[in-house]
Amino acid sequence: MIASITELNLKNFISFLKFIPHAVKSHRKASNSPGIISVSVKSKGLLIQRTLTVWADEKSMKDFVRSDSHLNAMKVFPKIANTSYTAHFEVLKTPTWDESLEYLKLHGRKLG
Repeated sequence: MIASITELNLKNFISFLKFIPHAVKSHRKASNSPGIISVSVKSKGLLIQRTLTVWADEKSMKDFVRSDSHLNAMKVFPKIANTSYTAHFEVLKTPTWDESLEYLKLHGRKLG
């Protein structure tokens, strides 16, 4: 299984409002994607948004990343976010948020 954790640091409240429709579409798409095991979201205030997904395999994860809903959201992120971070790692079971955030802190790739 592959876990994917992301953190998006939004610029301001208006950015948060622009983020919501994309987040809802991406969450819905991920939740119904082949190979998905779990989808979880977590906020730290309004401006730090995180996702944790677990996939049966890397192909399933990459198929979602290439989906229209995810690609459309990615096009908007440079306009609404200061930075984002992502990390993917193999797991035997669904990791906790604490485990995933620690992995992101140590191994995350900064985007933007």
